[in-house]
Amino acid sequence: FNYYKSIPSFCEYILVAQHRPYVTQLVKQADNKWLLSEFHELDASIYLSSIDCNLTLNDIYLGIEFPPPSQSPLGERLE
Repeated sequence: FNYYKSIPSFCEYILVAQHRPYVTQLVKQADNKWLLSEFHELDASIYLSSIDCNLTLNDIYLGIEFPPPSQSPLGERLE
């Protein structure tokens, strides 16, 4: 990311997790700061401003089945 963000025309960066539904989006702002957004619900919608496109995590993970979340010994969900 450090290399890519040095490219003047680079304005949006998306990271997609492979083991669970989780997407990180970084969008360059007018002041050259980067806005971080995180998505983890399959029905969450992500707007990709650089290509004027809306996607849901369901679109991104189409055909992928995730195992149920693990639980700690205390019954808490680990994600």
